[in-house]
Amino acid sequence: MKVSIRARVSMVNMGSSGVARMSVLVKTRRRTSVLSQLDDGTFLVEIKEGPIEGRANEAIIKLIADFGGVSKSKVAIIGGVKSNHKLIALPVKALEALRQRL
Repeated sequence: MKVSIRARVSMVNMGSSGVARMSVLVKTRRRTSVLSQLDDGTFLVEIKEGPIEGRANEAIIKLIADFGGVSKSKVAIIGGVKSNHKLIALPVKALEALRQRL
């Protein structure tokens, strides 16, 4: 089982508090957990977990936090918790780390 997340870099808004917001599209139940970036600047995250009892949301947060080099408590889903379209808040330094690693 996997989840795919797409986040357009152009949709990232950086607030004055050092927090970036990232719009994401989620697809569940894939074979492996992977984070990559597509040619159009979209982040693609594939996660094994399905959307049962919040497991996919937890896996999304964990994978983004791991790749961003921050703790899970610094990454939050602030919109679309039960939707395929989500809004994720994370520190600006985590977003920069994501971009560098990809």
